[in-house]
Amino acid sequence: MVAAAYSVKSDRIKRLSEAIRYHRWMLRGHRENRIKFLEQRAGQHFGDSGLNSKRVPANLLHLAASVYQYHLFPGTPRVTIDSDIRSLKPIAANRGLVMNMLLDEIDFGGTMRICGLDGIFGMGIVATGLMRFGDVEIGGELMDPGQPYARRVDENDWVHDTLASEYQDVQFAGHRIEVPLDWAQSYKGFKASVRDKLTSMVRRIGDKEAGDPKAISQRAGQDATRYYDTTEIWCMWCPRDKTVVILPCGYDGDPPDESLMEVDFDGPEGGPYDILGFGDMPDQVHPLPPAANLYDMHLMANEVLRKCARQAEQSKRGMAFRSNQKGDARKYAEFADGQAFYVDDPTTGKPVVAGGIDQLNL
Repeated sequence: MVAAAYSVKSDRIKRLSEAIRYHRWMLRGHRENRIKFLEQRAGQHFGDSGLNSKRVPANLLHLAASVYQYHLFPGTPRVTIDSDIRSLKPIAANRGLVMNMLLDEIDFGGTMRICGLDGIFGMGIVATGLMRFGDVEIGGELMDPGQPYARRVDENDWVHDTLASEYQDVQFAGHRIEVPLDWAQSYKGFKASVRDKLTSMVRRIGDKEAGDPKAISQRAGQDATRYYDTTEIWCMWCPRDKTVVILPCGYDGDPPDESLMEVDFDGPEGGPYDILGFGDMPDQVHPLPPAANLYDMHLMANEVLRKCARQAEQSKRGMAFRSNQKGDARKYAEFADGQAFYVDDPTTGKPVVAGGIDQLNL
């Protein structure tokens, strides 16, 4: 994905940092909507989500997402390589086996499934390329040097130029990743003056307003505790400069006005990211997710079902007797199922039903 080091002027780095902060703020609404959709999909019984959730008896969002996922990504894609030249057929077949082994090793099918799910509730993003940093752990996964990768990017960690009308017109796009602190502090490719300032970065989980998806299952305001120290960096693709700029990440998630490294980008013209969306919007890079159009129907259907459930719970059924037949009423109230008992007038008791589900709601 990247090659030799490239220097970007310091004023460009400052403007890039300011742009990241501004456009992250501009994308806040999309992140909040995504959390709103995912909260409804999770329902009342996922982690701590039930603390502030109503019952979801008919989860239309989950049903739609399951149908989309099943039909779009039923399994890991398979590669078949063949040749018209007979002597090359064994080589082609072996190459196909190697490609399939690589797809399994990098869990390409799993990446596409979760990316497809992201596209249903927001924007699906996949970062692709060749690992050039050497052995490094990114997001808990050890990346081998020279290995192709396809990694899902969470929308909460993403930023792009929101003033562009189409993705191919963006001035920048990139994402935030978590790496081991000791690796980042010792990597010689990073500028020493900036590298020495890196500190342990612990995200404050459950920030629903910032679009943190962990807010769905974990209580807000908790400070996460990790087994080993990590830090976060921003990897920003600048197509006009044909560079990838790597910046440190502040505690608030925004980058400071200095970079760790700038490198030439020698990958595909479309950049290192692939965007998955199911509904285009004019002059908008962010797609319109299917969940946005299903959300109101999902809420309405579940509100009606909750109302029917309340009516059913409040319904009562009993027997009415005349005021001078207290003895018969007492015997009826006390008799067990299948038991016989004497009454003075068996024709006076009449069944009474109060409340129940309003048929107009069905």
